[in-house]
Amino acid sequence: MRECVFDQILPTICETKTRFPRILKTIDDDLQSHIISGEFYGFVECDLWISDERIEELKWINFPPIISKRQLSDDYLSGYMKARFEKENRKLDQECLIQTYRGTKLFVFSPLLKFYFELGYEMKNVTMATQYLGERCFKPFIDKVVEMRIQATYDGDETKV
Repeated sequence: MRECVFDQILPTICETKTRFPRILKTIDDDLQSHIISGEFYGFVECDLWISDERIEELKWINFPPIISKRQLSDDYLSGYMKARFEKENRKLDQECLIQTYRGTKLFVFSPLLKFYFELGYEMKNVTMATQYLGERCFKPFIDKVVEMRIQATYDGDETKV
């Protein structure tokens, strides 16, 4: 089906009852409240922003909460690390994992986004949201395998353990 055809029929099917609370909804300005309430469970690609004032309030933790992969320049290095890089004739020619207070194009799990919101973060530039059911879909399989292994142990059948 072409997107234009789907867009035409979407209004007639968007209230279809499914196990996904927001499955036929578009990404809207209210996504943050859906994440906080637990109505949306999944991943969001977005930018995370926090004010300079709030950063100052969080600095006592000494642990910037966002881990991001970035290409760094020598400007990011402390004097000590610059000296080490020069002494060892090394260059910053690869992406590095860094801790930071702000991030762009981050792929973030909704429970983690909820934590960021509690810290005072704003979600901006949402480019993608993927919803999942927040349940343990493999639980029946895992329970059955565990039950079979326990029974094999009781039966003394080491080939099944």
